[in-house]
Amino acid sequence: MFVGQELSSCLLDLSTPPFAHGHLYVALSRIRKYNDIAIYTKEENVRNGVITTENIVYPELLEKLI
Repeated sequence: MFVGQELSSCLLDLSTPPFAHGHLYVALSRIRKYNDIAIYTKEENVRNGVITTENIVYPELLEKLI
């Protein structure tokens, strides 16, 4: 359910990396309580109890800014 720009709960599928830079941040920033976030991922993405994923960056876009 949407409440302005917030979500009351969220299920993130991190079994594959987010498809663009910043999308994970946006998803996480819409939830106010960490207990309202559920994350689905592959076992190999969990290291020492911490869920990891890739940071997607497009260098060709950054080069055009210089």
